Amino acid sequence: MVSMNGNINKQINVLLDTLSESEQRYRTVVDMTDNIVFEYAVKKDNVSFSNNFNKKFSFRANSSKYEDSFFVKAVVYEDDLTSYKKFIAAMLEGQTMQGEFRFKTIYNDYAWYLIKCASIRDSYNSIIKIVGVMLNIDKTKVREQVLMNKASLDPLTQAYNRESFELALVNEYELSAMRNGKDAVLFIDLDNFKQINDLYGHSVGDDVLVKMSTLLRSYFRSDDIVARFGGDEFIVFVPC
Repeated sequence: MVSMNGNINKQINVLLDTLSESEQRYRTVVDMTDNIVFEYAVKKDNVSFSNNFNKKFSFRANSSKYEDSFFVKAVVYEDDLTSYKKFIAAMLEGQTMQGEFRFKTIYNDYAWYLIKCASIRDSYNSIIKIVGVMLNIDKTKVREQVLMNKASLDPLTQAYNRESFELALVNEYELSAMRNGKDAVLFIDLDNFKQINDLYGHSVGDDVLVKMSTLLRSYFRSDDIVARFGGDEFIVFVPC
């Protein structure tokens, strides 16, 4: 009996040591990354952030309770506030999701952050924890806006031209890697366009291209990038 108890105690100690080592390893990795990791223990009503949070934001919660947390009291850019509230509501329901918002930082300006979150549930499907990460995507988002502001448009169709599209595509690819998204690039070629020019003249052909560009830009979302790739070819980038 003593030997059996001794073996059980030894196994428990090994398990505790393993858990402690895993916890230390996790904390070390978190502290080494620039991304902010958060955890909301729902039943305990306890919200915690990784240590690097304090290097990014001046916000300090009065307690660890959710009602005092950054999620409730963060200063969000006005244009993002509605979508942010919807995101938080869905997060509390346990949905796995991500969103991009601007928050006031420790420097008293606003910076773009990508938030990803997921829930951990028990055997009864009740939410135990909500965990997630905040990634600073400000440089990439600012560069995206600069590119869009400076982008040269195709003089005929008013869609982006090929050069602007290629520059924007590189920037969007970086953002996609952060979002872990699955984006799409669509190539659209007008069949038998040469016959339109030959039969009705280039002015009619130009009208077809203009109407096609207008149709594409109205059909796709505001975040999608529609460009004239050349001749009768269009290209669309669709972030997902």
